[in-house]
Amino acid sequence: KGRRRGDAVPLDEAKGALRHTARWIARVYPSRTAVFSSNFNPMRAWELGCQCAALNWQTPGLAMDLNAALFAQGEGCGYVVKPEWMRAAAERPAAARWEVPVANVHLLAAVPEEDFQRQRGRDALTGLVLRACVHEPFCPSSGRHVGGARLPETAAAAWDANVIVRATDVEHAILRLELLEQSASGPGGGDPIAAFTAWLPALAPGVRALRLVDMRGAPALTVVALVRRFSHAGSTDGDADAVDDDGVCLDVPSTRASLARAANAKLAQGHADSRVARARAAASD
Repeated sequence: KGRRRGDAVPLDEAKGALRHTARWIARVYPSRTAVFSSNFNPMRAWELGCQCAALNWQTPGLAMDLNAALFAQGEGCGYVVKPEWMRAAAERPAAARWEVPVANVHLLAAVPEEDFQRQRGRDALTGLVLRACVHEPFCPSSGRHVGGARLPETAAAAWDANVIVRATDVEHAILRLELLEQSASGPGGGDPIAAFTAWLPALAPGVRALRLVDMRGAPALTVVALVRRFSHAGSTDGDADAVDDDGVCLDVPSTRASLARAANAKLAQGHADSRVARARAAASD
């Protein structure tokens, strides 16, 4: 009552459904009146313990991106084990009930793909903004914006922006970066032009090339970012230290020159890999 369609279900209202899905298999699918093949937000089904959220695969967008991000776990085998507390219809662990900073994404560069550059012309990045959102179960603000930044005017221009990613249930949170047109009324509006969606624990620390794809699934933009992860072991006050995958404190570069060198090296490697792939494809033809 009082919730909009697609809003997160409060945990106290979901207990009955969780008891049911702990014993029985539940399948959710789009309404038969969805004549335009629209999709529902599968996060709402997963948080109720549903084992299967059927989607219209012919319709790209947020729903399909969330689905791909979740099932990228387990090397893409097609199955993800539900949390133990869901399988046992037990209480949700208290540690997953408050919001803490879990990652810092330092934006270094934005490089448009060839087709994207051709479609938008010389000033491909002008008037675009990047918006970061976090989607997670049982969170009233799931899908909330956690930050963003205006893109540099050109791929060669310096970009120095930070996005602090906060989440309550880190193990089941999904990060989404959306590319939008700058609007007169705010930082960005309407449907995203392109997006990058990833299961948050899979976002490894270090310099990363995050590839945004358009609504057809074609590569549109590569964002080079320095990712730092935060450790919260034994802490509930929001204090955190930057750590790598092995729990060792990172020596994060502090100068723009160091960040630029790391970004350029990542971009050069990506372009080299792309040229090799095209050459192999041409040779096979």
